[in-house]
Amino acid sequence: MKMANKFFILDADFLRKWTMGWRVNNFDFRKSGQSDADGRGLIEICGLVLKNPNAHSRGSLS
Repeated sequence: MKMANKFFILDADFLRKWTMGWRVNNFDFRKSGQSDADGRGLIEICGLVLKNPNAHSRGSLS
């Protein structure tokens, strides 16, 4: 991507997390013979956005 000399600085206080939903996967380990238990995997669908676009800085080392 030819961005080895680039950097990005942001203030974490200006980050906002938006959650768009969850996906749940149920696993039956008994049926597959792996374990004597059931399992559940939770996957969160989210994104990070800046509250204030002027609260970040981009720069270059060159």
